[in-house]
Amino acid sequence: MTDDSAAEQRAVQITFPKDDSVYGSVQHFYCKWHSKMTLDRQLSREQLRQANEHLKAALFSRRTETCYNESIQAAIDSIPNGTKIKRRGKDWDPKKYIENEWKATKKHWANYARQDDYILRQVGTTGANEGWHNTLKTAMGLRKNTNSHYSLAGVI
Repeated sequence: MTDDSAAEQRAVQITFPKDDSVYGSVQHFYCKWHSKMTLDRQLSREQLRQANEHLKAALFSRRTETCYNESIQAAIDSIPNGTKIKRRGKDWDPKKYIENEWKATKKHWANYARQDDYILRQVGTTGANEGWHNTLKTAMGLRKNTNSHYSLAGVI
């Protein structure tokens, strides 16, 4: 499980290729808290509020793929056809965003995808890991955005 960042997603893809002979098939999940923050950031406008709520239902409470599909479709349907939003001077289509960034990656973030694993139903965020990392950094006297002498950063 990782944050909802492209760099971490790519690192998992490189480290654990699909159907790897050593690791088998590794399922990569996104942290629910970070996914929620992304939804709130991307779908924050009033005209997208209902879509945001439907996607959060899929993220936190839908236990079957059928219910997930209903929430995704309701999110898409809640946005009027032809809705375009200016972002960085370009038209941005929220329906395409939902299709490409959420519907296409459903197995990584949707609640129903975690239902077969007892541990994953209990652990939905990376909060415990982040708390432990903060404890280690604090003990080492590090501040945000600084590197330690004890890092793997130079190895890669």
